[in-house]
Amino acid sequence: MDVPQGLVFIFYMFVAFFAIGTILKGFFQMRTAEAVVIQRMGKFLRVATAGINFKLPWLEQIAGRIDLRVQQPPWTSRLKPKTTFS
Repeated sequence: MDVPQGLVFIFYMFVAFFAIGTILKGFFQMRTAEAVVIQRMGKFLRVATAGINFKLPWLEQIAGRIDLRVQQPPWTSRLKPKTTFS
């Protein structure tokens, strides 16, 4: 049973593109003031912080992004402190 060399080449190219795409899809980059919750098959696995991270593309997923910056309310206080100097 001879298989044409062209068909074997196409098969190997498909497998190579699939493997390279899977590996490259696993890398992701996080900004400095941000964190990401990683789940593996729906269960909490870890928190990824700033920098380049890797996740297993078919098993792990990003569940949510967390902003680590200090949150300030949009309003300002108009009350003056009651200080007495004696």
